[in-house]
Amino acid sequence: MKKIVLTLYTSHDAGPTVPFSDRKYQRCYETLYSIAEELGLHLCRAPLDWYDAEADIFRDSWEFVDGFWRRSGPVKPDLVYDKTSGRSAHDPIRALIISRYRFMDDPAFTLFANDKYETSRQLPQHFKPYRKLSNSAELNDFLATSTGERIVIKPIIGSGGQGVHIVTKEEATRLDLSFPVIAQEFIDSSHGIPGITDTYHDLRMVFIGEELVYAYVRTPKDGSFLANIAQGGNMKIIPASSLPESLNPIVSDVQELFSRFPQKTYTIDVMFDETGKPWIIEFNTMPGMYFPPEEEATMRRIYTRLIEELKGFLAAAPVTAVIISTPRENATSLPFEKDFLREAYTRFSVVALEEGVDLYRASTDWYDESLGAFRQAWHWDGNEWVMTDSIVPDVIYDKAALGPKTDAVREALAKHFPMINAPEFSRHAGSKLEVSRAFKDWVKPYYLVRSTEELLAALTEIPGEMAVLKPEHGNSGEGVLIGKKSELAESTVFPALLQEFVDSSTGIPGVMQGLHDLRLIYCNEAFIYAYYRTPKTGSYLANVAQGGTQTMIAEEDIPDSVWPIVQAVQAYYARFSTKIYTIDLIFDPTGRPWIVELNTMPGLYPDDSERPHIEQLYRAIAKSLRSVVGKK
Repeated sequence: MKKIVLTLYTSHDAGPTVPFSDRKYQRCYETLYSIAEELGLHLCRAPLDWYDAEADIFRDSWEFVDGFWRRSGPVKPDLVYDKTSGRSAHDPIRALIISRYRFMDDPAFTLFANDKYETSRQLPQHFKPYRKLSNSAELNDFLATSTGERIVIKPIIGSGGQGVHIVTKEEATRLDLSFPVIAQEFIDSSHGIPGITDTYHDLRMVFIGEELVYAYVRTPKDGSFLANIAQGGNMKIIPASSLPESLNPIVSDVQELFSRFPQKTYTIDVMFDETGKPWIIEFNTMPGMYFPPEEEATMRRIYTRLIEELKGFLAAAPVTAVIISTPRENATSLPFEKDFLREAYTRFSVVALEEGVDLYRASTDWYDESLGAFRQAWHWDGNEWVMTDSIVPDVIYDKAALGPKTDAVREALAKHFPMINAPEFSRHAGSKLEVSRAFKDWVKPYYLVRSTEELLAALTEIPGEMAVLKPEHGNSGEGVLIGKKSELAESTVFPALLQEFVDSSTGIPGVMQGLHDLRLIYCNEAFIYAYYRTPKTGSYLANVAQGGTQTMIAEEDIPDSVWPIVQAVQAYYARFSTKIYTIDLIFDPTGRPWIVELNTMPGLYPDDSERPHIEQLYRAIAKSLRSVVGKK
């Protein structure tokens, strides 16, 4: 049976009985779909709103069969080829589909590469600098300092020339703009490209993976500066051998920047200024599928290469990921001590395999550094958990508690294999003391106490009748004491961290009332989901492991006061490109949020409210594990 690849687009505007509003694109897609069938893939296409979230299927899709287009369905694709527009980047339906299906391109790559402002900051030597404008006052300031006669204003994310204005400064003041936007100096490309064209232009180089598959020059229609085909521009295919050598540094630097994303299709769009120097205009992760009739041979070659890339993505052998855990006495005879853990890891294994990741679970003391392998590991074989021998990992997912028993093995593994999370990140973000030092504005200060005498002295510095004692490392509320100051010294294990008690009884502003904590789960910089937890009666600890209950909360309902904290945390840990973590917060009586802790090992076992959402986390972790393979 042929694998199904569904091309996902933003909306269907051509009417219920017509697959395309523009016949020239329809002709090209008919060729693409026919080639796919010849090469053993079945392609179909559907807009976002044809997805049925409850049934996890696309109700309908367009397919090209025996020379005719028809609507058929339902369909559950093996791979989604993302052709949604920039305005769909944060669409909740698209986000849900991403959490459930394999995507090409990687959504993280799409978001990064299509952000004109951020990519320009990564490659300042190849971009005319952009200025981000949030309001009319900032626009006027930019106009006052800009030296050229014309400027370019465009949306931060977008393609097809939509929302792009190439105007004089006076014309810019009359534009009805939707802020934020970015602006930059106009590049006078009227002198053309040496040996290729002598007029206004842009040059597009199209890449599949690391391969430059073709290039073409676009020239605008009369009276326009926009060369996009969608804006009426013309295109001419340029042989790679004819491209100026001055493009080589651009190509090399872009490939290095994008190297962490293994499967990708994208373009580099450039212009040459009056001196003949090329400048990057933007990247596009969803290059148009159009070829003029005279380029039939080129079209068939490129489409064949694209189908091969899609097939390769589907056929890629799963990577071997080992989840390391803390040693326990019965680890060799019992894969899990509790049924809910078995259930969670079983589902995680199934979802991960759909993402091309084969999961194993091993105690840290099963690793043999001399062999570069785990002597044994538990593995879900589709029916049960079985013990397997001699597992050589491609990547490690660290779920082992920090401590003397695990730290040496963790460091040894990090020398040879990519790891999520990196030991340095886990040590810092997993240390309540280090987190408090890094985020002084957002964490109540800690006192490190090593004896009863130090504890009693520190208690005099803490305001209020109550205080909190906790270990520096650890999660699930283990070892945390919240009580009256007079009672804490009686049951404290040293060393410990002493902290001011934050009364959270007034709740989360606009969300709930009562004792709580709020957990936000992140994969890299991507928000996965959030929930708040409430403690059982008579307790201040909201952890589910301590008897608390949790309730899911939508991203848009999270108080605005939280986002500066998120931005601060993400900026601080930006040097760690791949990471899984949570930000746990509580709100004081004034409604101000405070960081309780960061957790680098969030639980993979859901309660009833989290169960419909947990697969988003499973898929995010699996995609991250796959993405780092080969980067060590």
